Amino acid sequence: MRILKNNVYMLWLCFKADPLCVCMKIISNILSSGITTLISVYFMRYIVEAVQGNKTFGEAMILIVGMFAVKLIATYVDAYTYMVIEPVGRVKVTALLMEMLYKQAISVDLSCYENPKFYDSYTKANEQIGRYADKVLYWITRVIGIFASIIISIVAIAACEPLVILIAIVPVVCEQLLIKKYTEYKFNRDRDTAYERRQMEYVNRTVYLQNYTKEIRLTSIFTPIIESFEKAVESMVETSKMYGKKIGVVRFFRTILSELIVYLGVQSLIVYQYLVNSAYSFAELTTLLNASSEFSNLIGQFSWARNDIYQCGMFVENFRTFMEYQTKMPENENGKSVDVAKTDICFENVSFAYEGSDKPVLKNINMKINKGERIAIVGHNGAGKSTFVKLLMRLYDTTDGVIKMGDEDIKNYRLSEYRAAFGTIFQDFKIFETSITNNVLLHGNVTPEDVNRAEEALKASGIYDKVKRFPKGMDSLLTKEFADDGVMMSGGEQQKLAIARVFAKNSEICILDEPSSALDPLSEYEIFENMLKACEGKTVIFISHRLSSTVMADRIYMLEEGEIIESGSHEELMQLNGKYAEMYHLQAKKYKEELAYEA
Repeated sequence: MRILKNNVYMLWLCFKADPLCVCMKIISNILSSGITTLISVYFMRYIVEAVQGNKTFGEAMILIVGMFAVKLIATYVDAYTYMVIEPVGRVKVTALLMEMLYKQAISVDLSCYENPKFYDSYTKANEQIGRYADKVLYWITRVIGIFASIIISIVAIAACEPLVILIAIVPVVCEQLLIKKYTEYKFNRDRDTAYERRQMEYVNRTVYLQNYTKEIRLTSIFTPIIESFEKAVESMVETSKMYGKKIGVVRFFRTILSELIVYLGVQSLIVYQYLVNSAYSFAELTTLLNASSEFSNLIGQFSWARNDIYQCGMFVENFRTFMEYQTKMPENENGKSVDVAKTDICFENVSFAYEGSDKPVLKNINMKINKGERIAIVGHNGAGKSTFVKLLMRLYDTTDGVIKMGDEDIKNYRLSEYRAAFGTIFQDFKIFETSITNNVLLHGNVTPEDVNRAEEALKASGIYDKVKRFPKGMDSLLTKEFADDGVMMSGGEQQKLAIARVFAKNSEICILDEPSSALDPLSEYEIFENMLKACEGKTVIFISHRLSSTVMADRIYMLEEGEIIESGSHEELMQLNGKYAEMYHLQAKKYKEELAYEA
């Protein structure tokens, strides 16, 4: 029943995307299949009767011309649907399904992206959905046409020899076990090669995307990568061979059962009745032979169509399963609204461990961040700084403890509204292949006020002078992937562009998660200084393992192995002469040595 519902579900999505295409496919199949059966069954009987003298030549010609005209109309409808309607419908259906897939993919929990099963699920849904949506539409509309022809054949057969219907149907019922096995083998073959296809796609990405070009050309890293590709191919070949033999055997017996036995039994009965019992006239014999042959053929077609529909339903299940995933972090439509006057943040005994790991990344974090306060979270790489930000942004929920904004658990707020209170730039930020304006604002439907806001943000981040020298200014497209006149930016320039996003958003809480790692200490200091000026009166949280800018923070928290080991102002921590002071002195010494070397 689930398989049938999957097909109905997909047919509905096709209809939702393009109703005209679905309706025209149904009409085209009914006309094409029905008229073919009418010609085979009734038209040939009429011709035989005309030859035997029961009809005049004029009457025969009227029927011939009329049938030709109807066939011509059906052919035109079929051609127009196939050549004009279907290509447009296919694009619309694929677009709808991919938009659904993309929206679901960006709404699932962030933890899903750390789970290989999620990638397998997404890969199967993404690879198969366009192809099988087209197949669902084809086979269901095809079956509707087959049913129209079967009804015509049954009417003709029932008038002469109803037993033919039983002979043709019984083997079809028996072969359902073979159909199920046939479809299961094909489904399992695709399932068992999902991992290999993902490996091959990874190799394709590493060769195609710009991110990997330098390392691939300057090192030998491509050798183990291509070896993994070849191993994936070998594994797919072996799996395909194994299932191919099984599928071939099942297909052979299905053909014997559904076509040869049915054809032999039906034709033997009709010939016996005509020759031995003289049960029909010659015209009736012609009608019955054609109708039974057509009926057997249609039953065979329906049998194979059922197999493909069953198979489609199994693959649509991948899409439905992915789409029905319920996030562990829902929107909370009825949640509370954020009070901008009460954006104090409090961590109370917060601990966190990633799914599947027993080792906590953060342990017993207790912290109070007052509205308008400037906070620095520092520590070596792996100390848990970025995880702290992800918990604060509710990209993950705490394993233990609670995070509050105001006096409210952040889980009680409406998720999108809560996140909108933050302007954040991560250390692994991304630049998108669109205009500089869109890259700053991170949304479409840009108004003149938005453009002015983006311009001021670029000035605050120190990159505006560079941008205005581009031929198209802020309308310039970044990267050359889709435009020959696209512009390229250095790593440091990209970071300044990304920092401009925080200025442009004008949120109550600004978070910089090591956004200046590609900048020198002086540029980093300048960025943070500009940031603090632009965010006067707002809460600012900056994450760093470099301490050149922490002197501007009201309070500094030093993390080590997921725990707060020191906290206080820069002066207080320097007087403490602990881990922070040690780290600060080491970095200062290194910076002085670099300056001396350059001098």
